[in-house]
Parts: sequence; structure tokens; C-alpha cells
Amino acid sequence: MKEQFLATLVPFLMKGLKSSYVDYRVASYMVLSQMSAQATLDERLLLPLMDTMCKNSHPSLEEDMISCLAIIYQTQDVRELQDSALTTMSDSSSLLPSLKKLTSTRDISPFLLALLRKLVSVLLSEDEEITDKSHDKKRMEELMERLIAEISLDRKMSLSLIRFLLKMILKRDDSHWTTPFFSSLISNLERQYPESMDEAIQKLASTKLTNEKEKKLQTFLHMTSSGCKHEVLPEVETSLVLSLNHPNSETRRLAVRHLLTLNQSGTVDSEFLQSALSLRIEDRDPRVIFEVLQFGEDLRNVLSPEQVAMKLEKMLSKWHRRTKGVWPEVAAKCIELLTSRSMSTGESSMNAAFAIVLPYLLPSTSERTKQDSDMFHQIVTSDLGESHGIMKNLSKFKKKRDNLSGFTAQLLQQMAQNLSEYPTEERRNLVKFLLECGDAHHLKEAYRFAISLILTRTVRMLGKTEQMEIIDLLLESLTEDLGQVKGHTEQIKKEEVTGIGIPEAVLTGLCQLLTKKESTDGKLSAELLLGHLWCLESIVATLERVEMPGEENAWLELHANSEDIKNRYLLTLVKLFDLLTQSVAYATDGSVTNYLKEILGLLIQKHFQSTTQFWRFLSLVCTSHCRLHGDSPYDISYLFQVCCLEMANISFSKTDDALLDKVLQKDSIAFLSLLLNLGHPSKSIRKVAVDCLTTVQTKSPQVTSPYGQMLKLILKRGQEIIDDEQYLPQALKITLAKLEKSQKRSSSKGRVDEESAVDWLADCISSEQTPHHVRCALVERLALVESKALLSRLITPMKNAVVTAGSSVGVMTAYNFTLAKSILGHFRPATADLLNDKNCRDSLWLCLSQEALTREGTSMQCAALDKISVEFFLAMSEPVQQDLFQHLIALSLESQSPDTVKVLNRVLRKLPLSPELIADELKTVLPDQKLKNLHDAKEARRRKQQKKTDQKAAEVSGKSWQRATFILELLSQKKLHKMENASKLVPELFSLLALCLEADSQLDSLEYIKQLLLTLLHTICENMTSRSADEAAVNLGNLSEEQFNVELVVQSVRTSDNPQTHNHALLVLNVAAQLFPEHLLHNIMSIFTFMGANVLRQDDGYSFQVINKTLQTVIPALLKLPLFTQLIETVNAEQYLWSCIVLLVESVALKGPGALYPEEIEDIKVSGRNQQFWMALCHHFSSQVQIISITKMIQYLSTFLDSAPTISKSSRSQPDGFDKLLDKRRFSGKQLRQFQFTTVGFFSQLLSSDEFISKVASLSEEEKVQLQGLYQVLLEENLRFAQQVAQCGENNADNATAKFWKALLHRTYDVLDKVNALLPVDVFIQVISGLLGNKLASVRRKAMELLNNILVQHKDRFTENEHILLLSLIPQLVSVARYPSDMTSTEVDVNRQTALYSLKLLCKLLGSESSREFTPVMELTLQILQKEAANTQLVSSALLCLAETVCSLRAYSIPFLSRMVPTILKMLAGTNLVDSMNLFMLCAVTAVQKIVETLPNFISPYVGEILQQVSRLSCNHDDEKTQLNLRLKACRQMLSKKLPLRVLLPAVAQTYTVIENTHSASIVPLMNILQDHINTASKEDVLSHHSTTMTFFLDALDYRTRHPEVGKEEVSQREGAVIDSILMHIMKLSETTFRPMYYKFYDWSTQNNAPRSRLLSFYNLSGAIADKLKSIFSLFAGHIISNCAQLLDANNSAKTEETFYEDDASNEKSNLLVQLILACLHKCFLHDKGAFVSKERFELLSQPVIDQLENVHGSDAVYEDRIKSHVGPCVSAMMSSVSDQSIWQPLNYQLLLKMRHTSPKIRFAALVVLDQVHQSLKQGYLSLLPETIPFLAELMEDESEEVEEKCQELVKDLEKTLGEPLQKHF
Repeated sequence: MKEQFLATLVPFLMKGLKSSYVDYRVASYMVLSQMSAQATLDERLLLPLMDTMCKNSHPSLEEDMISCLAIIYQTQDVRELQDSALTTMSDSSSLLPSLKKLTSTRDISPFLLALLRKLVSVLLSEDEEITDKSHDKKRMEELMERLIAEISLDRKMSLSLIRFLLKMILKRDDSHWTTPFFSSLISNLERQYPESMDEAIQKLASTKLTNEKEKKLQTFLHMTSSGCKHEVLPEVETSLVLSLNHPNSETRRLAVRHLLTLNQSGTVDSEFLQSALSLRIEDRDPRVIFEVLQFGEDLRNVLSPEQVAMKLEKMLSKWHRRTKGVWPEVAAKCIELLTSRSMSTGESSMNAAFAIVLPYLLPSTSERTKQDSDMFHQIVTSDLGESHGIMKNLSKFKKKRDNLSGFTAQLLQQMAQNLSEYPTEERRNLVKFLLECGDAHHLKEAYRFAISLILTRTVRMLGKTEQMEIIDLLLESLTEDLGQVKGHTEQIKKEEVTGIGIPEAVLTGLCQLLTKKESTDGKLSAELLLGHLWCLESIVATLERVEMPGEENAWLELHANSEDIKNRYLLTLVKLFDLLTQSVAYATDGSVTNYLKEILGLLIQKHFQSTTQFWRFLSLVCTSHCRLHGDSPYDISYLFQVCCLEMANISFSKTDDALLDKVLQKDSIAFLSLLLNLGHPSKSIRKVAVDCLTTVQTKSPQVTSPYGQMLKLILKRGQEIIDDEQYLPQALKITLAKLEKSQKRSSSKGRVDEESAVDWLADCISSEQTPHHVRCALVERLALVESKALLSRLITPMKNAVVTAGSSVGVMTAYNFTLAKSILGHFRPATADLLNDKNCRDSLWLCLSQEALTREGTSMQCAALDKISVEFFLAMSEPVQQDLFQHLIALSLESQSPDTVKVLNRVLRKLPLSPELIADELKTVLPDQKLKNLHDAKEARRRKQQKKTDQKAAEVSGKSWQRATFILELLSQKKLHKMENASKLVPELFSLLALCLEADSQLDSLEYIKQLLLTLLHTICENMTSRSADEAAVNLGNLSEEQFNVELVVQSVRTSDNPQTHNHALLVLNVAAQLFPEHLLHNIMSIFTFMGANVLRQDDGYSFQVINKTLQTVIPALLKLPLFTQLIETVNAEQYLWSCIVLLVESVALKGPGALYPEEIEDIKVSGRNQQFWMALCHHFSSQVQIISITKMIQYLSTFLDSAPTISKSSRSQPDGFDKLLDKRRFSGKQLRQFQFTTVGFFSQLLSSDEFISKVASLSEEEKVQLQGLYQVLLEENLRFAQQVAQCGENNADNATAKFWKALLHRTYDVLDKVNALLPVDVFIQVISGLLGNKLASVRRKAMELLNNILVQHKDRFTENEHILLLSLIPQLVSVARYPSDMTSTEVDVNRQTALYSLKLLCKLLGSESSREFTPVMELTLQILQKEAANTQLVSSALLCLAETVCSLRAYSIPFLSRMVPTILKMLAGTNLVDSMNLFMLCAVTAVQKIVETLPNFISPYVGEILQQVSRLSCNHDDEKTQLNLRLKACRQMLSKKLPLRVLLPAVAQTYTVIENTHSASIVPLMNILQDHINTASKEDVLSHHSTTMTFFLDALDYRTRHPEVGKEEVSQREGAVIDSILMHIMKLSETTFRPMYYKFYDWSTQNNAPRSRLLSFYNLSGAIADKLKSIFSLFAGHIISNCAQLLDANNSAKTEETFYEDDASNEKSNLLVQLILACLHKCFLHDKGAFVSKERFELLSQPVIDQLENVHGSDAVYEDRIKSHVGPCVSAMMSSVSDQSIWQPLNYQLLLKMRHTSPKIRFAALVVLDQVHQSLKQGYLSLLPETIPFLAELMEDESEEVEEKCQELVKDLEKTLGEPLQKHF
């Protein structure tokens, strides 16, 4: 933006800012904003513009003006706000809303800060005139207050504003700013931005201020709400806030005391006070805490009572083990505060305080008697002790402390007495609260111990109900603690109860816990365990027995009713048993286990008077898993159930036989409980249940009872039941079936019928006394039992469950639903006969009608519908089926639930309803007298007109029509073509149609019903016409012409105005013409009479449409096909059928699909009515006639093609009249193409039609032989035609008709496939043989292609006779494959390749069985390879054929090897790698692979050349997944697997010698072949050739030395392949063989005259061996240690000036050698297990390795990589491999010395290595840290920034390991 432009623009801009036009002014604001954003404006220009803008502001544009100012301040160097701007904005009412809006969307901090600073300057101005006249001071103050209150400032802005405010205050007199306004402003700023305020004050305080300014600052601080925290304490000369956080505890104590003084004077900020006290009350110095506690009750005002209590409890936790110093005073003060009235104002706070001080009421040890006594006295005399009910009367025990145990017992007894006197509700709440406090108490174990003892004593003083309430709460606490008994190993000693009521050991343990350190491992202390066990024993002894409900053999059941004393007692027993049994199971200490068992025995002895009562209780526990989830009031675990079953088993084994008999009696609940546990999800429980039943069977004499017999059979499958939780239903099914058969045999022998096990089980299920969950579980376990007796007995409980649900408020209980649903599961095909009983049937109908929902949203109705399967329905009797069908229909019509209707419809659709059943149901809709014909309908209408009412129609109510509609819709949804005898529905449908015609004026829905009826009639009749002749005859036998009432169909048209009804009726007439043509002809006059009398007279277009459609529908179906058939038979079908079809197709091509059927719209992809008629016409004649006709039509079509056949027309016989049949001039191009396409498509459909195939299949053998010639002619003509079509396609490739020719060619080939599909294989082969002799090359080629297809598709399905026929084709194929002289070269290539492919397939199929017949094929392929090598495509096919022939002929191909292999290898040698994707190379490699795979023992002379070519070709760089590379890989695998080592090894050596200098890249694949072979070879074979192999390896490993000109990567790759082979060889050797081998490699590389380049190869090999053998290599690596040290020094530039290597790449080689040596050593150290690195070897290697830090060979990048990747890891691994830390010190010191090197690069490298050492040693390096710190301290201030940063990073890592900062050590 140039000055000239600005000079021109500014005058207009000034004018715009003053303008009264709003748009002009807004535009000026926008221009000024853009100018500010794009250029830096001079103040002389900018300030006048701003002044003008502010002085001429407009009320409606104030927000725009402020936005413009904000942009100016954002982009320009303007910091001060002008007076005019402040005046304008202070007068503006929209300033604050505008600022809020702007700050919410963008950053306007510069403008906002300038405004605030301007306000501060004006309000603090000393010029009264400016303050009073220019600005309204009061308005300015209001604006400042609102800005601070409503606009949020960021940290930077708030800090800048406060600093400016402080700066201005220090410049002004106190009178200007010690005003109420500024006091309020400063308080608001501090409240909103406390951090900024603190930072600004601290920054100012840290500077040197004059005394005057210091006083002003102190005045300012007093004005802040938290100014006191910045006051300077004279005693310590620092501020209060710093003193409170000072490291010196005395300073902190003085600060707290000063804070107390401020608090008493009321001059301290509450937030600051709260923060300071919260921090210092947790101080680590007790003196500071004591000062905090001097705040007394004020603590409660500053902190919440909960916070105070929590912090006081935390301090007490520190005190209870400390008796020295100030801690006792602190503790006393804590107790004083906790028990004061201010802390115990409410019930909850009093209870919390009591929970905290409870342990301090109890004495701990005799040594602490004085402290304990003082604490006790302080507590009981406090406000809490006098007011809390549980502490009542405790003061009387103040002097009774002679006997600590007695004192403790009396104290606990008194608190228990006090607790027992509480009201029930208050006592319950207090006990819950006290128990909950145990988890968070600082003396957790002592507290829980004391509470347990108090509650145990309390229980003794309460009644039964209150007893159980407290016991339940106490058991929850004990369960949590005793769950840790599993890890307890200390012995406990039970003692007798003394006179004080509690054992001495228990009381002593409580006292000990008060001073014992809390365990942190989660284990239960022995003292607490003993106390809990005694509490359990006391509870068991105290709990009063309650009589169990019910009789002795009745079931027990838990429910949620807490008011029932018996249920409450039973629940308490369950909890006690659960706790005791699980504790016994978990206990690992014998004394604990014995104590628990004694308690358990006491519980059983006291609360169970008889064994049967005990069994009842165990049955309650053992059947708990049968309850629904969430139903039980107590969750019973599997472990508890296992324990109860084990106790039951013990009880059974100890019970006398007479009592044990009850287990197998009818009313036994023990047996049923055990039976249910056989299906328990837990395998352990199933096993114990089987053991229990085994015990019962062994001891009980009642084995002849039904349960006894059942038990005997079930236990035979005990192991299956244990292994599979789902097996019980299957076992019960088998068991009860056997028992039922046995009972039937007994009944047949005249024995008295007795009750069976099924009866007993059914009685138990039916009994209302049996718990719901047991009944449901029993029915579920009997789910697979197919017993009519069982189901008949279960009907009543199912009915009761459903009736109960129906009587409830629409909701069915889960148990009722489960029971009824499970019983419904017994309705199966085997029990369907029971439905003949009305009671059983009504029960099922009741379930189907029950819509009551469970709480899960399911209904019994849906459950019952799910059971109605197809099999179940078919098993019902016909009356039951009819009844069910009626019931389902009624439910569908009556149900109001869409979901239920959907389910009902689905069930009805899947049911196999018979026509008779549906017909009977339709009869219920009809009146008694049916309307059989039109005469009856007319008579009924006449009567209706006379009487005004029709009695028959009245009989059919609206509900009946609804029912009829439902049945008809159901029928329309079913697949009627699958329904047998569906024609039986036709009479009833016509009867219903007659009724509709009679009642058509009464209901609006009758038109829809008529359409349904006509649709069903059409579907049924159409299915009859589409079935086979036999099925159609049966259906027609069920349906007579009289039953098919044409009159009613016609009447439907006459009486309806609906076009849909007309359409359906005409369709029925159409199908009627096919079924009953004569019947329709007899009634045709009625149709035409109706149309003539009624429709024609209407004279409208619609009537004409009806007439036309009727004629099109009825007349053709009756007359067309018979007419054409008779005509063709008369004139000779063999000669003229084809002509007729051609003419018919011509009519369609010229006139469209409507030529015969005017309204037909035919798709060429679909068989329309025209083609159906053509096929129907052809099907009237024999298959021979049809084939001849197709052949002639193909010949005729050939004359329409532009491309003339290759053979002249004179050589082909053509039918007469070819030229006269059609006039091609009548066709347009499109019509001609349509004619051709339609005709060829018709061929395909005709040949694949069922009728044609049936005719061919029914021919005799003689007729089939006659057809062979016709087939051959047809194939030849079709092939010729295909050739012509293909030629036309090529000629028209660029025309618009190209797609048509492709489609026509596709259809032509489709016809060819259809013909082939018709031919039997033997006939097909003979036809192919004939086609191979055809003169047309294309015919022969297509014949071979057809042959190839069938050889591929039917390769496993040829018979022996067909094999002979296929072998006969070999000479013909060989003849085709040879070069014929009368053909062009193009046809030769294609046909010869096809013939070779055919021979390949034949050889693959028959070569192994008929080897001699394929010898000519071998000869043929060799001739092609030798004489026609230039034709690569032909040679490729020959190679593939040759490969297959070799595989098949095997030994018969040996004579040809001498000609075969050299030829192929010569071809391979002549190919280039750039042609790697060439098909020829792929075929050649395939041939080589097949030869190696088939004849490996006969190719020894050629192995070397094969290896050379395969290795060379394997070096291509194509994708590994290409076909060539995959084939090469397979070839290499064959070479490595098939050849013996004695053959392969010399060949590899020979090949290596050749390719080393000619194509060295081939070394890698060559070595891979050798490696794979060694991998699969046996150890003996490898050892026998070890010497030869070693010689070869030494020679191959010398590649680097012999070829120094080769690049580094190539050498590494090839040497690596050799090393991989060596490693594979090593893995086959023993230690005794490998050791001299490795030493030989060492000597080979280190002998005096050896080239030094060998060292690179040797250490490369050594590193690979170390990586492969790992720790085993350490046995041999000691041999090279000395050499490694020498070479490291010899290649260290810091130790020698001579180069180790003398060539140009000396530095590069030296660097590589150092890397290889270090890598080898690193692997040795890494895998060392302590035997390799001795002290001597460590000292030998440490200096040469660490000196590599000074070796600067190579560039900086090479040096850095060598340090990070080799030196560092090697040093780290070397130190890690030595466990003696004293050996590390010299190496670490040498490393540290490198950190003082003059070169920063070496210092940095030393830090890198040290970092790696630390990362490796971690904590182990801390022993070396003292000597390391001085060196690190030096580098922390290194002259190199890079070194310094690295040192800082290392120090941070060391600090993380050490856990503390290192700076203090520097």
C-alpha cells in the first residue's frame, strides 16, 4: 500500500467517518480495518482517524466502531487509548455487550488491556480537573467494576493489568487509592485472578523498594483479602506464606502460631486459612501439629467436621506406637477435640467419634498403663463419653485396672449392655455404622476385634428376632475377615471360657493388636483369627433353636419375608453354615481347621434334632442353583454346595440302613435334591452327587423301589454325567424308558400294576408343597423323556400354572411360565395321541390362548406356538388337526397384538395343511345348501328380488366372510405347487365364488374375495398343467369337468366392474382351455353371447379391450397348436418342420412378439409365449426330426451371413427351397439380426428342454447309433456357423454391431455345449474322431477344444472302454501336431498347439497305464524341439507336453534323455533374463523340473549344467510370486531333495567354479540349493562327505579375497549365502567334528601368508555361528579372543598410524572388520551363561574395546553408527555378562576418562556408551555412580551444547533409576 494511495484515500475516509449516512460510515470502518491489517500506519495518520471515529460515533454502529478499534490495536503499534475514545465508550450502553460478543469469538486482548489501563490511569489521576470535568468519575468506576466482573481476562492480561495497577499505586499518594472503590477493585482482582495477583506481588516484593514504596506495598497488601499471607514475620524475616512452607520446622511452628493470632483478630482470609491448616495439620513435626490443634474448636469452623475427624484419626494412627516427645500431647489434644461437644453435635458425628476412640478405651500392655489410663479417663469424662449411649457408666471403671484382661472384659460387657438397651431401629443403624467403619479405621484389626466382641456379648442379651438381626450383620463382617484364612499358617490355641465370660487368650490378643503393627500383606493376624473363631463359637452357642416349618419330610424354602421368624432363623443357619464350611475348606493350618470343625459340629448338634432334619437343610442348600437369578434372598456359592454334599455323603455313610431307606422312598427330598445336582453346571458338584448316590445304593436295601431301580440304572452312566453337564436329561430318558418297558412286561405277565418312577416324579412335580424352583428344575431335567404317562400327569400342573397367570393382573410369574413352558416341551410327535383326550387338548388350547406376559416380555402363547412344529402337527389325528386349525384361525382373528398375529401367521404358513382340512374349514363358511351352478345363482337372485331378503346369504355373517378371507389369504401365501391333491379345493372355491356372486351387493370386501378365489383357481389349475403327465392325470382324476364351473367364471366377469377381476377370470379361462378344452368349447358360446349381448353394445374402448383379450386368451389355446401339428404331419415333418419354425421366427422378427399373441411383450432373455409355442410344436415330433430340423436351420442361417464359408456351397448338401423360403430384402438390418439371434437362442432352449432330453433318453440302442451321424453333422454345421459368425465379428469389430456378433457367437457356442451335453462319452469320442478328419481346420480345432474340455471335466469318470476310445485318438492328434503341407502357417500354429495340449491331457490321464502308446508323442515333441526351435509358442506347448510325457512314461523315457536334456538346456542357455516373463522360459523350466523330479538317478551327466541354468535364471528381480519364480523355486527344491550328496556336491563345486567369474550373482541360489540339501540330509551322509564339503566351503568363502572389485553389498550377499550353507552344515556336526573345522577356518584366515581380507570373512562367519549356536559357541570362542584384541588395536587410528589394509578401501575395510569383531564379541557376551567371560578375558578385551571410542576411521556418520550399534552394545553386554561388580570398575573408569577427551565427538560418544551401559545394568550401575558423578558434573557445563544436552539426558535417566536428584551430589 503506497503513500500516494493513502494520501488520496484519507480525505474521503475522514469524510466517511463523519458522515451521517450509515452505509458510508460502515464502509469507512471496513476500509480502515483493511488498511490496518495490511500496512503499518504512522501515528500521525492513525490517531486523527481514531479520534474522528470516536468523536463522531453513531449509537447503532457502536459495535462496528469497537470492532474496528480492536483490529487497529491488534495490528498496529498502539498501546494507549485516547481520551475521546474513553469518553465515547463510557457513555455507550452497548459497550459491555459488544465486548462480550467480541471476546467470545476472537482475541481483542490488546484493545481491552488498553481500555483497562486507561481507566486505571484516569481513576488514579492526580489532576482533579481531568478527573472531574473531562470524565465522570462515578461512571468510570462503574465501567471498571463491570469490566472486571463480566469480562474474563487470560493469565497474561490479568498479570499485566495488576502490574500496571501496582505501578500506578506506587506513584500516587495513598489518598488517591485507599478508597472503598479501590479496595473493592483489588479484592475482586484477587478473587478472580489469585495466581496473577500473587505473582505480581512477589515480583514486586523481590525488587529493591524505597521505604515509602515498601509502606505503600504493605498498605496494598492489607487491602487484599489474603494480604496477611504476604506479611513479613519479624521472627524469621520472611512472609507468612513462605514461612508456612519453610523447610525449618520451627519456622513453620511460628508461622502457625502467627496464623492463630490473625484468626483470633479476624484479619485472615478464610480460604488461605483453610489451605494452610489443611496442609500443616499433616505436618511431619508434632510441634507444628500441636500448634495447629491450638485452634481448638475453630478448626471445625475452618475445616468441615468430617475433614477434622479424618485428619485427627490420621494423627492418632501415628501416635499409638509413639510415647516420646510431643506425640502424647498431640494425641491428647486430638482426643480432646474428637470428644468435644462441638465435634459431637449430631448422632452421626458422635458415632464417628466413638468409632475412632474405641481402641483407646482399651488397655494395651502393662508398660503403657499410665498412658492408657490417662487416655481412658480423658475419653470417658469428655462430652462424648457423657452423651453417647454406648459409653454410659464407663466412668466407674476408671480405677479398676489391676487385671488388664478382667478390665477389658468388664469394659466390653458394659458397652454390650448399653448397646442392648438401645431401641431396635437405633441399635440396628448404630451396628451397621460401626461395622462399616472397620474398613477405613487406622487400627483396623483391633477395632474389628473389639466390635466383634461387643456384638457377641450383646447377642446374649437380646430376644430371638433381635438376636438374628445382630448375628446377620456380624456374620457379614466375619465373612470378610475369615476369607483371608487361606494364607494363615500360625498355630492358634483354644482356651476355655473363664469367669469373665471371654477366654484370656482372646482378651490378651485384643490388647496386643492395639500396639501391633498392621500387616500389609493382606493376611489375617493370629490374634484376630482367634477372636473371630471364638465369636463364631459364642454365636452358635447363643443362637436359640427355632422349630423348622413343615413336616419332617417336607421341603424347606428360603424367601424374602424378614418378618417370619422361622424364615429368618433358617436364613441365619444358612449363613452360619456357609461361613463355617468355606472357612474349613480354605483353612491351611490344622489347629484352625479343628477349631472350625468343632464349631460346625456344635452347630449341627444343637440345631438339628434328627438326621432327616439335617438332610432337609442340606437339600435346601443343594437345590439353590435351581432358583432363578435374583430370586434367592441369599447367594449360595458352588463351594458351599460342594461342602454340603460332602457332609451329606458322610452322613449317609454313618447312618444306619433303616434310616437310609427313607432316601429312596416316594416322599424323599434327599434323593430328588441329589438327582437335580447331577445336572449341576459344576463338575465337582456332579461328582460329589454321584458319590452320594453311590453310597445310598451301596447301603440301602430299598433297591427295588422305583427310585432304587432308577438309581441303579442312572449310576451306570455316572461317568458320562460327571463329564457332561447336559447329559442328565439323556440319562433320564434312557433310564425311564427302560423302566417303562420293564413295567409293561410285568403287566403283560399278569402282575399287579405298581407305581413307577415316572409316577413318583410326576407326583412331586404336581404337589403344591414342592418349591417352584424344584418343580421347574425337575421338568427341565425330564425334558427328553418321551412318556405319555408322564405328560398326562403333568397336564394338571401346567393348567394350574396357566390359570393362575390368567387370574393375575396380566403378568405371569417366571416360575409359572418356566414350569408351563417346560411341560409344553413334552408335546412331541410321540405324545401327540394324548391330544385325543379333551382335557389334554383343552390344556394346550388354554396355553395357546394365554397372552399374559412375563416380566421379561414373553408370553405363554408364543411359547406354545413355538412347540407346534410340522412333525408334531403331522402326528396329530385329523380331528385334532382340524380343531387346532380352527383354534389358530380364531386366535388370529381375535388377537389385538400385532406381534402375536405375526407369530400365528408364521405358524400357519409352515403347517402342512391338507386340501381336505382346508376344504372342511371352508365348508363351515358356506350355508348348508351350496350354490352349485349359475342356474342356482340366478334362482337365488330372483328370490332375493322377490322377498327383499336372502336367507342363504344371511347365514353367512360378516365374521364368516372375515374367516373365509383369512383362509384364502393363507392359501395364497402357501406354495400350492407342493400341496398334494390341491385340486380337491376347486369345488369348494367355486362354491364360495357362487356365494360371493349371490351376495355381491352386501359387502364391499366381496370383490377382493372374488379376486382371491380366481387367483387360487388359476394357481391350482396352472400347477396341474405344469406337472408331469402322470401327476396331471391324478389331479384331473380328482377334478371333473362338472366341478370346474365355467359359468361362474363368466359370471364373475359379467357382474364385476373391476378390471383386476376381469384379468383374473380370463386367466382362469386360459388355463381351463388347457385342462378341459372340450368343456370350454361347450361353454364358449356363453362367453361370446355375453360379449355380444352386453359388452359390444357398450361401444367403448374398454369393452373392445375385453373382447380382444378374451379372443387372444381362449382361442389360441384351443386351436393353434393342434392346427400346426396336423399340418406339419401331413406334409412330412422331417422336410418341413424347420421351414415352419423359420417362418414363425420370421413373423416375430418382422412384426414383433405380438405376431401370434398381440399383447405379448417378449424379452429376448426370457422364454416368451412365442418360443413356448415353437417348442411345444417341436416336442410333438421325434428327437431325430428335431435334430435334423436344427441342422437345416443352421445351414439356412449360414446363407444369411456376409462371410462365405471356406468350403464352397456345392460341397455341402442344402435343403430344397433355401432360396425361396424367405426374401432377405424384406428384412431391415435390425430385423435380420433379431431373426438370427432369436433362432439361435431357440436352438439352445430346445436342446436343453426336459421334453427333448426325455425323448433322447428313451431311445433304444439302435436309435442312438443312428443319432451318432446326425450329431456329427449337427456339430460340423454348428462349428462352420460359429466360424462364420466369428469372421463377421472380426469384419465388424469397429461397427456398432460388434456387440451383436459377440452375443451371437456366445449363443452359438452355447448350442455347441448343449449338443455335447446330450452325447454319451463314448458317442462323443467317436464324434470327435470323425471331426478330427474334417477338412476344415477350424472344425478340427474346435473338436480338439471340445475334447480338452471333457478331458478336464471328466478326468476321473472314464470307463475302460472309453479309455480305449481315447487312446485311438492319439494317432490323429499326432498327425495334426505334425506339419501338414496344405495349410497356412497361422492355422498350423494354432491347431498344432491345441493338438499338443490334447496329447498332454491324454498323457496325464492315461500315460501311467498305457506308456507304450505315448512313445510317438515323445518322439513328436523332440522333433519339434530340435527342428522348429524358432517357433517359441509351438515349442512352449511341446515342452509342456514333453514334461507331462516324462512324468507319465517314467522309465520308458530314459532312452530319450540324451536328446531331451541337452536340447532343453541349450534353449535355456540361449535365453536372456530380460525375457523372464516369456512363456517359453516358463515351459522350459517346467520341463526341467519334471525331468529332475521323475528321473533324478539318471541325469548325473547333466546336473552341473542344470544347476548353472537354474541358478542363473533364479537371479531375476521379478516378484517372487510370478509363475516363473514359483516354478524355479520348485525346481530348486527338487534338485536339493532328489539328488544324493555324492552327485550334488561335485556338481555344485563345478558350477561354482564356472559362475564365479561369468555370472557371480548365481552364487546365492546355488548355495541355497546346497543349504536345502544339507538340511534334509542325514547326519551320516553329511559326515561321510565332510572333508570334501570343507574344501569347497574354504574355496567359496574366499570369494571376497579373489574379487576385490565387486561392490560391498554384492559381496555381503554372496558371502552370506555361503555362510548360511556352512551354518546348516555345522548344525549336523558334533562338537568333536566342529572344533577342528572351526580352528581350520581360523588358521585359514590368520596364517602368515593369508590375505587379510579373509579376516573379514572369518569374523563374519564367526558372528553368524555365535548367533546360531548361542551359548554353545562360548566353548570355542576362547580361541579367538587374543586375536580379536590384537585386531581391534591394529585397526584403531588412535593407536597406530599404519593402515591395516594396503589398498584404496583401507579405511572402509578396517571399519568393517572392527564392526564384525565387535558384533561377534557382543553375541558371545550376550549368550554367555557365566562360563565364557573370565576376569582375564575381561581385562584382555576391555581396553581394546573401550579404546574404539578414539578410533575415528570413516566419516562422522560411520563413526556414530559404529559407537551406537557396536561399541556401546558390546561394552554393555560385556559388563552384564560378569556378575562381579568389582571387575566393572576399571572398565567404567576407562570409559569415564574418555569423557575428558579433548574432542567433543569422543566425549559425546563416551556418554552414548555410558547411557547404554546404564540402560543395561539399571540398578546394578548404582554401585559405580559415586565415581561417575564428578565426570558428569564436568560435562554438565561442557563447551559443546550437544555434549551438555546429552549429559543432562543421562542425568535424568540416572535420577529415575536412583529415585532422587543427583544435583545435590554435584
